Amino acid sequence: MHVDDVGKGMRAIETFPLQRASQFTMSPYLIGSRSDDESLQDRIHVSKGSLRDGDMLLLATDAMAAWLLKRHEEGRPLWKWLYRKLGTPESFAALVAYGRKNGLRNDDFTLVRVIHHDARVAAKES
Repeated sequence: MHVDDVGKGMRAIETFPLQRASQFTMSPYLIGSRSDDESLQDRIHVSKGSLRDGDMLLLATDAMAAWLLKRHEEGRPLWKWLYRKLGTPESFAALVAYGRKNGLRNDDFTLVRVIHHDARVAAKES
């Protein structure tokens, strides 16, 4: 998902490769964790675009992506929280706990948040 940071409002610019939560079936046509002999080449999707300062990319496993899209479709996106608060294992655990109480399917969860900055930003030490 590509979310922009324009003023106080954040909006999803692109969701990729699936656009709606309903497209996440039990076996969405994505790269799976148990792909065995399947040709991964057929499942790889590519998207091109431009990022502006402050834009956020979210890369998520299927259950997490479906839940985030569903919240977005219902007018209750978590973009601001993800942008400002996600950054530690504890905040991710809090997100998963909140999600499980609010419709997040019980599955494995991975979420990578990338925030684009035009200028160099010093890395934070943990």
